[in-house]
Amino acid sequence: MKIAAVFALMSILATGCTTIAPTASIVISVPVQSASPAASGAPSSASSIAPASVQPTVPVEPSQAATAQPATPTPAATKKPRPTGTPTLRAPNLVVSKLALGADPWLINTDTPLKVTVKNDGSADAASFYVGAQADTTDGQHSFQFAEISVASLAAGASTQVAFNANVSNAADYTITATADFYDDIAESNENDNTKQITATAVDLPNLYVEGSLMVTPPTAGSDIYEVAFTIGNNGSADAVDPVFYIFAYDSASTKYDLARHDLTHSVTAGATDPITNGVRFPASGGYTVYVLLDPDDTIVESDETDNEAYLATTVP
Repeated sequence: MKIAAVFALMSILATGCTTIAPTASIVISVPVQSASPAASGAPSSASSIAPASVQPTVPVEPSQAATAQPATPTPAATKKPRPTGTPTLRAPNLVVSKLALGADPWLINTDTPLKVTVKNDGSADAASFYVGAQADTTDGQHSFQFAEISVASLAAGASTQVAFNANVSNAADYTITATADFYDDIAESNENDNTKQITATAVDLPNLYVEGSLMVTPPTAGSDIYEVAFTIGNNGSADAVDPVFYIFAYDSASTKYDLARHDLTHSVTAGATDPITNGVRFPASGGYTVYVLLDPDDTIVESDETDNEAYLATTVP
């Protein structure tokens, strides 16, 4: 039976009835028919074979094949990086931006203004705090603490000014220190920039002045000497050594006349007064303005150089 099927296939190919592309698949179905038993029980002489069935497979051209689109990959979820470093916290920061002593010379035993400007250069407002100041001699022998001053509050970016009385009792070179947030009441972004320093010298100086009123006394009978009376005072903190006084006068025509000039030849001690009476002659009758000037050549360095003069109008008959 198998040989007969092969011969049948070869016969079909030989006739050229069906052209099979090299790429075609041939499916041959060869059914096998079971032999029916003979009625008489004798063996069958041949088996019936159905014709072979050939089913060509039509090839698929490459251009007709469905083109598979590549799958679009789904991007993996990205995780935002965690911030590194320490986060910035909002906090005030108090600094002394300016420090100035309000006198030159700086006299001992004198209330002298010390002006301190405090700025909040932080990012948050500051509540109540204190400002302190002190003066220390550079040789470390003396220290003077000035009274602290309270500040109710200070907004971020704002400044305020306070003033101390810088009073010291020793003539010396000093380092003056001002401190914002003196008692550390405020939690600041920087706790190491609260101070500012300057240097200054406190001096011990006299100050000469004419105390009270100037008096001009007419001469006695038979004399042409007028007496000019006045009192020299020294309200400074040091003695005035050998001060000079100068007496002069202007007449009505503004002509100046030198009447007297004397060196006391002794000191006027600090806090003391020295009464002076000096005789003078006027050049002629008429009206005069009489002046007394202390330390006319400015040989004595004083704490105040503007109060050394007094004057009085008088008439000479």
